[in-house]
Amino acid sequence: DGVTALFDIQNFTGLTGDKEIYDIYVEDASTIYIAANYGISQLNLTNKEFSFTTFTGVPVRNVHVYDGQIYAAADDGLYRIDQTNAFPEDFNQWERMEGGAFPLEYSASSLVQYNDQLYMALNDTIFTFQNEELTFFYHEEDFAVPFMTAEGARLLAGMECKLENCDGKVYYFDEEGNQEEDPNCVSRPKYAIEDEKGLIWFADGFR
Repeated sequence: DGVTALFDIQNFTGLTGDKEIYDIYVEDASTIYIAANYGISQLNLTNKEFSFTTFTGVPVRNVHVYDGQIYAAADDGLYRIDQTNAFPEDFNQWERMEGGAFPLEYSASSLVQYNDQLYMALNDTIFTFQNEELTFFYHEEDFAVPFMTAEGARLLAGMECKLENCDGKVYYFDEEGNQEEDPNCVSRPKYAIEDEKGLIWFADGFR
């Protein structure tokens, strides 16, 4: 029914440099979460108000809600907080995921829920997370994982080549973990989704 401009992020005070949004997670018809270089914001679309903003001091690449927890993929690791926490704007309330199978030092770049599991990219390796267990899923040497999506029947994972003169790609994984590569559709994949007809739509930085 139209376009509404919200200047809250633009008008944040006390922040130097540009304010850049990396990802938007839609929880439901009234609530979205924004992952940005300043941290995380929750926006209520019904009243067009920011419910909270968490200044993390580190860029947050992706945000996702899974099993009653808000997860944030940041440059210095994966954080989470219970949705019932009364002070999500206080970053000290957030728990950094560590111990067990989590690397000692790591960055997190992408999160998506697929097949009742949370998939996460940590240090360019894809893991699954379910019942508090982190399990290895996929890794390819010299490739980063800038995004994962699960809009359709399959899990899509973007693979960005970290070498010179090397093309990226997008992999499709089904519920059994079977892997299929895109038919040379992308060189520098920025994003990809699968629609309800099974068609894959690519955003590419080259073509």
